Amino acid sequence: MKLGFIGTGNMASAIMGGIIKNNVIPAEEIIGADLFAPGRERAQKEYGINVTADNKEVASKAETIIDCCKLSNALVVLIKYNRQNTADRQNFTV
Repeated sequence: MKLGFIGTGNMASAIMGGIIKNNVIPAEEIIGADLFAPGRERAQKEYGINVTADNKEVASKAETIIDCCKLSNALVVLIKYNRQNTADRQNFTV
């Protein structure tokens, strides 16, 4: 996968929607994780991306990760899954 999202809510949807609409990265090369099942299902249905409930899966599969979770959770996500990232991966928090 080229791009991964931690969280599939409004911010992630706006970013992934623009990326897919403008043919920057195809939907099949994007994965999104969300603990909230309806959020995952909506993102998969609306954008055709791969989805999971496991943040670790995104961290291990995506070359670039965009953290789109609430600020209070962002630090925990970054610390917990940073070990999954290698030097050739990029991680952004929005």
